[in-house]
Amino acid sequence: MLLREYIRTLLEARPISIDKDKIRELAKFLSVNIGRKARKAHDDERRNRLPPWRGIGQIRKVWEQTYFSVEPVRGEEFTIRIIVATQPGSGITAGAGMGTNRNTGEPTMVVYLNANMKPGDLASAAETGILEGQLWPILIHELTHTADVFKPEAEYERKGGAKVPTSGEIDPVAYYNDPGEVRAHMQEIVDEVLSIPVEKLQAAFGSKGILYAVRSSETWKYIRDHLTPDNKKLILKAVYRELQEKGYV
Repeated sequence: MLLREYIRTLLEARPISIDKDKIRELAKFLSVNIGRKARKAHDDERRNRLPPWRGIGQIRKVWEQTYFSVEPVRGEEFTIRIIVATQPGSGITAGAGMGTNRNTGEPTMVVYLNANMKPGDLASAAETGILEGQLWPILIHELTHTADVFKPEAEYERKGGAKVPTSGEIDPVAYYNDPGEVRAHMQEIVDEVLSIPVEKLQAAFGSKGILYAVRSSETWKYIRDHLTPDNKKLILKAVYRELQEKGYV
């Protein structure tokens, strides 16, 4: 059976509608502001001959915060507070989480930067666009949760006490098959597939080009082995629908 015929038989599925243009602007806004602060911190270190081993977590706990309007699947538009903070990790970003502020009751998203990173490295990541590129998938994932009709946080069993769960701290099968996580990761996969030259894959491989397009998604590669067969089909169908609406199919 051709892939096209196979996918047409799957359940109806599509990513939750979110304003990706606004989210791209948000990622750029955060990256630019963080980059300016990091560059200033780096210059201050050199000017004042401060210890060069200091990580950004020792300079400030919160590097940026702002508010963002979200239109949920059901209900009225509301505002979420977004905080960029630090916690130990590796690389540039160190995960993200969503919840409700205990003191104010407002919906809050926290995006974590690696606290061990040097301010000069953070400034360079912002100035070269690397930081914006890493913030983008985190933001579309977490903001998909906020727009979802279900609770923003999945219930799963953690094996550790970290603020942001990692594959070593959770049951990955339970986590990645939670309905909210399926929809959030679906959003990332669709976005990654639409960023590649799908028409070239189709020209080379016909209907199987869609499957190769999905396989090019880094998010798909990371989570596919943990997904149930039904959720794999659901995500494939969502990708197919998006490609269809964009005129690729």
